[in-house]
Amino acid sequence: MSKTKMKKSKKAQYYIVTAMILLLLASGIILSSGRLNQREDKLKTLGENFQSESTKVYNYALRNGTNMTKFVSLFTSDFSSYAKTVDSNAEFVYVIINRENIFVKNSLNRAIKINSTTIAGGSNVTVAKKSSIKINVFNVDYNISTQDTGVKALIASNNTERLQVRIV
Repeated sequence: MSKTKMKKSKKAQYYIVTAMILLLLASGIILSSGRLNQREDKLKTLGENFQSESTKVYNYALRNGTNMTKFVSLFTSDFSSYAKTVDSNAEFVYVIINRENIFVKNSLNRAIKINSTTIAGGSNVTVAKKSSIKINVFNVDYNISTQDTGVKALIASNNTERLQVRIV
């Protein structure tokens, strides 16, 4: 093989290798963005499921004169177990709003603040009803309106890639 053909052959190999590297980088970016969208969809679906089912549970307890906090707490515990099958990083803060007070159950693995009160992970607290409460999770304040009775939740999914929070 002549020297010019060898130079052209090496140059062609260089371009082919460069193109393959660029193709791999582009496919990696596309795949990782797909995984993030998939996680967002999971959290959105969990939020929609929670909103739908918690309304049914709340209304059932209301109609039957059942202890609301106890009944809804059982539901939220079951829902948390279900949520872990959908997103293993899913964690919740549940807020049960009655006419007189607000019950907050912190199912996160970390402490949160309700208004200015610290609540350890796995604990709950009942506070006097106000027009809204401020929940501080991951050093971010989330305001939740408490004007309507019912059940609300703050759903968090935290892994090494990204933190997602959804309020329903």
